[in-house]
Amino acid sequence: MRLTEERSDPRQPLHLSLRFHILHEGNSKQFSSETSNVSLSGFFMRTHVRLKLGTLLSLSLRIPPSVPGGDRLYFHCTGRVIHEQQFPGGRQGYGVHIEQALPRPASPGTKHQETDARIAWR
Repeated sequence: MRLTEERSDPRQPLHLSLRFHILHEGNSKQFSSETSNVSLSGFFMRTHVRLKLGTLLSLSLRIPPSVPGGDRLYFHCTGRVIHEQQFPGGRQGYGVHIEQALPRPASPGTKHQETDARIAWR
């Protein structure tokens, strides 16, 4: 029997550094992670942080310099945990669906640009 991909957007292997925090917990502690694959609608990341399915996250992904114009390029979004996978050594992996792109102006004195994921990941 052949398994078919159920996602509407194909995944691409891409390692992007990211920072995230859990929304609606009254806690602004930030965590670091990295994606292992991305699509236009989401990504998969690994972390030691335990997350529940349905958890809403605020995320900031660093777009690599290999993407044209990617030097100091960031993508900010909210995403929801929709899939969980266990790995050896206590690490978990999570599928995150991007719910909303969050345009944020660069802070005074910073030189990074903001972008929409659909531009950066094509």
